[in-house]
Amino acid sequence: MTIYYFSGTGNSYFVSKIIAQKINENVQIVPIGYAYKNALFNTNEESIGFIYPSYAYGLPKIVRQFVKKLNIKCAEYVFSIVTYGSKPGSVHGGLNRLLKKKKIKLNYAAGIKSVENFVPMFKMADEEKTKILIEHTENAAGEIAEDIKNRVQNKFKIRFILMPLISGIFNVFATKLLPKFFRVKGCNACGLCKRVCPMFNIDIIKNKPKFKRNCNVCTACMQACPKKAIRLLRATKNSKRYFNSKVDFAELNKITDFCKAEEINELAG
Repeated sequence: MTIYYFSGTGNSYFVSKIIAQKINENVQIVPIGYAYKNALFNTNEESIGFIYPSYAYGLPKIVRQFVKKLNIKCAEYVFSIVTYGSKPGSVHGGLNRLLKKKKIKLNYAAGIKSVENFVPMFKMADEEKTKILIEHTENAAGEIAEDIKNRVQNKFKIRFILMPLISGIFNVFATKLLPKFFRVKGCNACGLCKRVCPMFNIDIIKNKPKFKRNCNVCTACMQACPKKAIRLLRATKNSKRYFNSKVDFAELNKITDFCKAEEINELAG
């Protein structure tokens, strides 16, 4: 089984890791940004999953781009898990339409309410609420893993009348316009923003992050920065930041094989 995930602040990666552990067989989890950058578009896996956040009720731009190029003709069981802060919309419907063009069926879909993390627009939750939501995410992912292990098929919402419009506007606005307004003040040149960026969109030049043109505005750089030096819109130095406390920065954006328990413990520890 291969799980393809996109994660900025760790929520979707956290879900991917739990599902891989619970299934307890040879499961590989692959960051979508890495796979896209390195043209890893072919797979012979029979079981494939996609795990990603909802972007304004729709698919993140990079997920859509990746699925369009992915060759999954051998897939017999495909699942989709979305993490979301408010509502998921009909994000699975968007993925389902992309898969139908490849004559592939989306067999199972589910959503998990997680911590809202789009700091340019929303106030981050306090510590207690964040803790509760992370525990909820962990429990929900464990239940979903049992469904996937048993190859459960279900029905899911495929239409949300405003979703294509809202999601389309957001993806254009967020990926084309917002990155022009990144500001950096007080950077200590630690390079953590470059390490956590799922799009490999950051270089460190003259001891400051330099943003390239592949941003998906996942906010990983802003959330992970220990100095709160990266800011955008309402993300000021005084704003709270969020990164999933059960995910290590070193885990993100690497292809990982979860078939051995000792490897899982090493990563989680």
